[in-house]
Amino acid sequence: MNYRIAVVDNEVKYSQELCALLEKYAAAHGLTVKIDVFRDGDEITEKYSCEYDIIFLDIRMDRLNGMETAKYIRRYDKEVLLIFLTNFSQFAIQGYEVDAEAYMLKPVDPAALERVLAKAFRKAEDRKASFAFFTAENAIVRIPVEEIRYVESFRHKMLVHAGPESYSIWMSMADIEKKLNGYGFVRCNRSYIVNLNYVENVNKSRILLEGGVYISVGAVYKQAFMDAFVKFMR
Repeated sequence: MNYRIAVVDNEVKYSQELCALLEKYAAAHGLTVKIDVFRDGDEITEKYSCEYDIIFLDIRMDRLNGMETAKYIRRYDKEVLLIFLTNFSQFAIQGYEVDAEAYMLKPVDPAALERVLAKAFRKAEDRKASFAFFTAENAIVRIPVEEIRYVESFRHKMLVHAGPESYSIWMSMADIEKKLNGYGFVRCNRSYIVNLNYVENVNKSRILLEGGVYISVGAVYKQAFMDAFVKFMR
């Protein structure tokens, strides 16, 4: 499985040592990792997109410290695993404010890092299975699949409705169907894919979703939809 990792540290020596340890761990465990290195917090936040599985953050940096960087990232990405690095143990408590995965003192102890990585990669693998990635307005967004209620085609683009948010996605209906295949999503007409987990009622011509959203069932898709719905409800 492929993983994206970011290392944010203004001390070149420590970031190089950490990258070497990460690559060694990945090779030993048959993992493929792509590591991006940033020299300060403002570099990763400048054009942040939800593409990383794990981010290592130094606490002390010149322009934007690790804690402020983490708070910024959490505004857009609730799921990325954050691991703090520092020479100063007094910052450990603050890590709980941003749901930090771990807190490690520098220089990083290889044995301690192995233990942290074993847990982090297990979590990252589980999360990869339950999230969908889309390109929306020149940024990559990570959306929990279970929060996606339905997808609609609207004015030559797709709208993914997830939780209280709607995301404008540049992707074809067919490609979205493939991406969501196996998660309980079914096409019900030319313009809509619905998550069966949110279906409250179905009659001959339309579906009622949680939240009071009505969507019509197209004649061409009706039988396949009903078959999928009956199977899902068993």
